Amino acid sequence: MRGRRGLRLSSGWGAVGLTALLSLLLCGIAYAITICGSCGYESRDDARFCSHCGGQLKSGSVTPRPAPEVPKPDAGEPKKPVEVPKADSDALISPDAVVEDMRTARVQLEAERVVLARMFARNALALNLLAGDDPGEARSKAILDFLGKCDRLTGLVRRKCTACEGTGRAVMSAYSLDGSTTDLTVTGRMCAQCKGVGIVRGRETVDERKYRQGQANDKYQTVQQSRGRLPVGLAWVPADCVEKLDVQETVKLKRAIPPACSRCSGVGRDDCSDCRGTGQVKCEGDDCERGWVERESLGGRIGGYRSEGKSIHKVRCDVCKGTGLDRCEDCSGTGTFLCKTCNGEGFAKQCSKCGGAGLATCRRCSGSRVYRGVECTYCRGEGVSECSSCGGTGRKR
Repeated sequence: MRGRRGLRLSSGWGAVGLTALLSLLLCGIAYAITICGSCGYESRDDARFCSHCGGQLKSGSVTPRPAPEVPKPDAGEPKKPVEVPKADSDALISPDAVVEDMRTARVQLEAERVVLARMFARNALALNLLAGDDPGEARSKAILDFLGKCDRLTGLVRRKCTACEGTGRAVMSAYSLDGSTTDLTVTGRMCAQCKGVGIVRGRETVDERKYRQGQANDKYQTVQQSRGRLPVGLAWVPADCVEKLDVQETVKLKRAIPPACSRCSGVGRDDCSDCRGTGQVKCEGDDCERGWVERESLGGRIGGYRSEGKSIHKVRCDVCKGTGLDRCEDCSGTGTFLCKTCNGEGFAKQCSKCGGAGLATCRRCSGSRVYRGVECTYCRGEGVSECSSCGGTGRKR
């Protein structure tokens, strides 16, 4: 019984001690302990001997135990808000749309797709008109510089050398006994036109550029549609901005990318009919065949013996210097002429009805913005509407 009572008593005191210890911890009250220098056991601060090994405890070895940290309410200094650049409240189109188009344009230019890069850059320039303030016109200048770089690279293509048919070797005509000729490549002698490369770099023809523009336009429209944009004229605008556009803003976007000339497809030039846009024609030198001409000479050596008769051998043409091609005289080597329809501008003719402005006075309210005492619904109170002749582009359809 005594043992049971003692057990019950000790169990009760243990529970009370545990409860008291937890209360101290929760309340954050700190107490001091003494650590034995021999065994490292912890004892009370007023103990003289270690309760574990019995060693004498040194005075001054009291180490305070910190109270548990309890999170305190944030009553100090208020946190500074994260500074976010404020968007222009007047900006109809986010500048991010402009940056997105320019980023794509740079990627396409690095891949040598100049026509496609120019399309994205022109669209970025159109969106920049409604993208809010442009401090120092930094965005506009960057886009215009990029378009200038594209214009310098536009029209340069690589094509197979016509003199050697891409082999890089000189070509000569060999005569057979029946009088027929056969073109043979000369081993060890490079082509004088391409310097042995087989590829020449020159200006592309108008037909070649039209073909490249058609391919680039299909890919350009696919990318813009995948971004959730809608066409406003030839400009592609984020879908959430289309409904917010008024008449003047719509016309501003349409005029930013005018329609191309129907004759030259925006190139501004026509191919020369004589050289077919290459700027070179076949050499018209006397008896020139692929840059070589026949020459007669008296005497010669046949099998180590000298012959007194006439011999025929081939030398390079003095006119074309062995290339077999000469500059086209009709186009002065440029390969093209100015387009007769647009005079080299590349765009459709200006609309004569609106003078290229793309706007016309509202025919219902006559510009008064009020019709029968209420706001005109035709022009939505703006007093102007899109020109019925050009559709707001400022150019003839």
